[in-house]
Amino acid sequence: MGRRIGIKDVAIAAGVSQTTVSQVLGNGKRHVRPETRDNIARVAMELGYRPNAVARGLAKQCMNTIGIVIHHTTLSSNTNPTLTEILDGILAVTTRRQQHANIITFSNWPDDDGFVSSLTDGRCDGILLVVPPDNSNPALRLRQLGIPVVQIGVNSMDGAVSSVDVDNVKASESISQYLISQGHRSIAFYCDIPFTHQFIDLRLEGLKLAISTSGENVALHDFTYSTIEIVIAGIKAMEPTKRPTAVLCATDLCAFQMLSAMELENIQVPQDISVAGFDDIFRSRLTSPPLTTVKMPFACLGERAAELLLDHINSDSLQQKQVLLQFELIVRESVGKPGNFQGAGSLNTD
Repeated sequence: MGRRIGIKDVAIAAGVSQTTVSQVLGNGKRHVRPETRDNIARVAMELGYRPNAVARGLAKQCMNTIGIVIHHTTLSSNTNPTLTEILDGILAVTTRRQQHANIITFSNWPDDDGFVSSLTDGRCDGILLVVPPDNSNPALRLRQLGIPVVQIGVNSMDGAVSSVDVDNVKASESISQYLISQGHRSIAFYCDIPFTHQFIDLRLEGLKLAISTSGENVALHDFTYSTIEIVIAGIKAMEPTKRPTAVLCATDLCAFQMLSAMELENIQVPQDISVAGFDDIFRSRLTSPPLTTVKMPFACLGERAAELLLDHINSDSLQQKQVLLQFELIVRESVGKPGNFQGAGSLNTD
């Protein structure tokens, strides 16, 4: 393989200075005669000159590239469709705005200076943090270092860092109110996600708010950060009349686990117990029964976050913004009136 043709080679062959070549090939503002421009363009093509994007970016202090930091495992693409929708939204904006996207993945979210250093090495003009956990969120540190940053799936309540999210409290309050309106007076909240995420706590808060304002005596069984095995064992240990008649799951993926566990225990949904979730991923309408859930605008989250990040990159004076998008309650057949499950003790206790 031959060596890379540079500006110096083009300048020598065209009989002009390197500065003039840089002005022409780099779309500089300095006036260069049309015939000189044409000659330089012709020589560059004949020599096979290709611009060095990194060098050009460093010179302009702009790489036209945004970094997308995301938690990823070998199964993420198959098991987390919400991630795909968020990426679709981001990439729709980068394509439209002629920006490059650098996806930065970690199997676990690190919490050290090396992590932040890897995000501030000059390859990216700004950073999108996709649903960072509470215990490892470098957003504020990046902001302090002068790096434009926007969080997705986090509500930056103190206003220090821009964020785009759904109003999880109101979303949870809405679906919880629906459960209560159906007559449920014993509700479990279930989540098996290992990381502590803000949206989980906010969805639990929304359930508690709906209970406190309902005027009804509603019991809450909190199975946050529990495995499905712990949930089933906990329900089995309850007196039949105190068992939950509905389970609100923190995500649709958690709800799918719950539906499978109910089937193994010979519990009918919703005749014995109702199950609801959050997200409204495509599979939610294909479960048996179809899942009652809250539709989250994941693609729009990605789009709004990418647009906001580019606004920050292009304007140092732009104030930090907290954007909350709307949700939609989707009622399907997995939720019904309380059945005979509580009193009959139909749960298999073998």
